[in-house]
Amino acid sequence: SLEATGDHKILTTEGYKEISNLREGDEVLIQPFGKFPVRKDIFIDGKIEKLNNYTHRKAMNLPAEWSMELVEVLGWLIGDGWLRDDRVGFTFGSEDKDLISYFSNIINKWYNYDVKEILRENGVTHLSYHSKGFIEFFKELGVKTYKSNRKEVPESLFSAPKEAVVGFLKGIFSSDGSIDDVDGTIKISSSSRTLLEGIQVLLLSLGIKSNILTRKYSFSKSFSYINKDGEEKSYKSLSENYYELFISDGVSKKRFQEEVGFLQAKKQKLLDSFKFEKLSYDNYYNQFTDKVKEVIYIGKKEVFDFNEPVSNSFIANGIVVRNCGEQPLLPYEACNLGSINLSHMVKEEAGKRVVDYDKLRKIVHIAVRFLDDVIDMSKYPLKKIEEMARGNRKIGLGVMGWADMLILLGIPYDSEEALELAQNVMSFIQEESKKASRKLAEERGVFPNFKGSIYDSPDGYKIRNATTTTIAPTGTLSIIAGCSSGIEPLFAVSFIRNVMDNEKLVEVNPYFEEIAKREGFYSEELMEKIALQGNLAGIEEVPERYRRIFVTAHEISPVWHVRMQAAFQKYVDNAVSKTVNFPHSATVRDVEEVFMLAYRLGCKGITIFRDRSRQEQVLVAGAGRREGVGNGNEAGGQSREGTGIMDEAIKKDEISKDNRFKDRRVAELAGEEGVFQKGKSISAESVQKEPEKEMEEKR
Repeated sequence: SLEATGDHKILTTEGYKEISNLREGDEVLIQPFGKFPVRKDIFIDGKIEKLNNYTHRKAMNLPAEWSMELVEVLGWLIGDGWLRDDRVGFTFGSEDKDLISYFSNIINKWYNYDVKEILRENGVTHLSYHSKGFIEFFKELGVKTYKSNRKEVPESLFSAPKEAVVGFLKGIFSSDGSIDDVDGTIKISSSSRTLLEGIQVLLLSLGIKSNILTRKYSFSKSFSYINKDGEEKSYKSLSENYYELFISDGVSKKRFQEEVGFLQAKKQKLLDSFKFEKLSYDNYYNQFTDKVKEVIYIGKKEVFDFNEPVSNSFIANGIVVRNCGEQPLLPYEACNLGSINLSHMVKEEAGKRVVDYDKLRKIVHIAVRFLDDVIDMSKYPLKKIEEMARGNRKIGLGVMGWADMLILLGIPYDSEEALELAQNVMSFIQEESKKASRKLAEERGVFPNFKGSIYDSPDGYKIRNATTTTIAPTGTLSIIAGCSSGIEPLFAVSFIRNVMDNEKLVEVNPYFEEIAKREGFYSEELMEKIALQGNLAGIEEVPERYRRIFVTAHEISPVWHVRMQAAFQKYVDNAVSKTVNFPHSATVRDVEEVFMLAYRLGCKGITIFRDRSRQEQVLVAGAGRREGVGNGNEAGGQSREGTGIMDEAIKKDEISKDNRFKDRRVAELAGEEGVFQKGKSISAESVQKEPEKEMEEKR
């Protein structure tokens, strides 16, 4: 299971999808294997020495490195032991007699004292240790003083070497696991689902798939038993249910047999007696995917963001998920972003609408101060993240409502005038954000990692924040603010938004409706007509100047999308989030040319989306199209001015069923993000030149 915000992206066999758009039966990709660290050190900063000398009575010999012995002990402790504030205990049943001396020799060597086992009348043997330093050692490893139904895998195991993971699994399966003597299915049960989910993730790191089922105890009422002192005691489970993890497919059982195994000779002999046969490649258990059972809202929770800089993706509870790409970050840095609604930065002056730069300046200075405050007021999940966030004090002030501003000013999105205004507005924000940050440096000091930075030079200056600007996608944020998203053009004058539970919301641009009423061409019939088509192309009832101003994403050529992104990127410290919308007929070469153009114009990243490349997509143009599927003129209109993207069309039915996901990633590319390092780029003025002509000549 996975808990995340509704807009967090999960990798499915159809590409990345936001969690809120996942449906029952969708196939998500899960972790096939793990990559383990090489270092064996458990603690740093002399912690093990402090633990060894925690009490003055005697020094201990606690292990400083991961070893097979340590994690086998740790696995047995989680499975058949307990940790309290006053002792650590291990329990052994009559069938585990051979392991008592094995574990006592290991633990007594660490404890530096020969603790004798205690045999109870019921045949159960206990090993019990009381030293405070010994208790703290296991707490430092991540063992919690929880009751059985709240047990979990110690956190340290998720960043431990492979040997440690294997040893822990061997220890805990030996304590609580079993093998079916008919088909060799490997099982482990617990009253804690959290514990089994952690074990499931560790198994995935070894390429072992498993399932977890909810079982009902054969007893649901309390029962009585006689304790060691001959007293009658009653017991009732904390829950009527328990959970069982089982490994049942041939490949995974074989991997468990070869990589993990059991400590008990009897269990290992039974496991070795099976010759597990591999299933066919097409079998579900041989594919590292899983099907969505349900997506439910669980309420408000504290969430944390982090960045994986190479692939912009990471493993969360065994599921492949995406992190944000508009904010290139160093290891352990954190996103701290804010966006100005540009539709509110327009004023009337001498009977004409113009950009209100005075208001924009004021908002920028307030926003920079606010974002700087956020750094100090935030709670961080790790000390390293806190140190990096406060050390560099990066903030990312950006914009949204760009398309709305252009509409209010009467400027078409795909025009030289719009490109010029983009540079003017963003350069103003960049300059004022730097002024605001420099002022904060005078009040509060420079960012702690200032020395050695690009600002620490003869031409540099004192500044509070290492970066000040970023342009984020603002998908959810723009809905809340009631403005257009980021620097994107209008997706449609009317469109369908797919939200949770398959509910479809039809939205009409409020600026267009206002203009239509003011100019006298509004009618219910016209609004319905536009809703069916999604844009204004070919609708003669709408004057040409408004058809030009209300141009939509699919009417704008991919080149203009990239040029607009490059115009903003010139004055942004971090990166710019922007989607290049392709029609369904786009080819691999079309995508390649846009990626290379973005690279040449100095963009730090580029995102493309080919219409209908997925069965479900968040935005669908035109309310009258069956299931949101267009007809060749995506969004009801052809791309403008020399797109050259109608040849060599890739059709879904040409992709082989057996290679569905692989071929889509190579052939369709839609919906995937590619991040470039900013390399050699042409001058900023070249953004205004003629890349469209260049692309046409290449064809």
